[in-house]
Formats: sequence, C-alpha cells, structure tokens
Amino acid sequence: MVTTTTDADGPATLTTNIRLTGATADAHGTGVQTTFVRIGRTLYGKGGQLTSNPNKPWVKYDPAAKNVAAKDPAAMLAGGMLQLLGAQLDQYRIVAGAPYATKFDATPGEPVDGVATTKYTMTVDLPKASAAKAFGHYLTADAVAQSKVTSLAVDIMVDAESLPRTSAYEVDGAKVTGTFGKFGEPVTITAPAAAEIA
Repeated sequence: MVTTTTDADGPATLTTNIRLTGATADAHGTGVQTTFVRIGRTLYGKGGQLTSNPNKPWVKYDPAAKNVAAKDPAAMLAGGMLQLLGAQLDQYRIVAGAPYATKFDATPGEPVDGVATTKYTMTVDLPKASAAKAFGHYLTADAVAQSKVTSLAVDIMVDAESLPRTSAYEVDGAKVTGTFGKFGEPVTITAPAAAEIA
C-alpha cells in the first residue's frame, strides 16, 4: 500500500507491506528517511531522530514490556515517537469504518491500474468506529475524543472482487490518499537483529 499525506508542509509518502495473520497484521513501512516494522504489537523504527547511533540504528517499543523504558526518558520519547509514526502503518484500516457509516453511496468508479471499480462514499461515525477499535492503532477513541471530530467522509474504490484499490479522505487539514495492490503476493516481515537495536 502507498499512502500519501499532503498538508501545509507538502506531501509525505509511506510505502507499506502488510501481512495479515489471523487477528494481527504485521507490517513493514518506508517513508522519508524512516523505516518501521511492526510484528504483533511490537514496533521497531530507524531513521529520522529516533536514534543517533549508526551501529544500532533501530529502536524498539513493546507496549506490553515492563522494562527500563519507564525509567529512561530517551526510551520513553522514542517509544512515543514510534507509536505516533507507527500508527501510519495501519492506514489501510480506514476501510474498516464501513460498518459504522451513517451515509453510504455507490457510483461507478474510475479504473485503477486498468481494473474497473465501484466508488463508495461513506460518512463514518468516528466515535462509534473508534470505540469498536475498527481502526486499530491508526485512529483511537482517545484521539477522536480529543479532536472533537465526529464524522469522516471517505471515498473508497473497490474492484469486482471486493478488494479496495484506493482510499481518500481529509483529516486535520491534511489530505490522505492510499493505493492498494499486490494482493496475495508473499510478504516477508522480520524484526531487526537484536545487535542493531539501541
């Protein structure tokens, strides 16, 4: 999946490979000078300002671990940054808002990569969808409550096999577009070597 977020600073693109395995979705994403990996609920990141050690370029955040992160301000900061940035790996979950739509329209869509589509426009009830954890870590109930935004208009292009091909919406003044593809292709997602984690 390729996600582009365009705001006042211009466009930022994140390319993500997702492997769905039962209840979890492992992911590997690359963006501008950053790389993220999620295996289960554990996040790994490198680049940007996450670490300055070239020999240990990765940082790790495990929300279930009871480790030194609680006592180490640098580890807490890196964990917080990873949570914020790593949430972008879940952008594909925006399609999970469909069951919480208060408005739902279907019209013929434009072809995407030569594939015919139907365009679904929905208005999602964000408090209900986020309370049900429909968006995973991408959009939490706490974030929705703080933003005071109650609905989200989303356009999704879906092909004849019910696979999403594109998504588009606007939140906090930023336009977010996603392009889905390579369905069913094998994806290998692995954690970085322990020796490379700061």
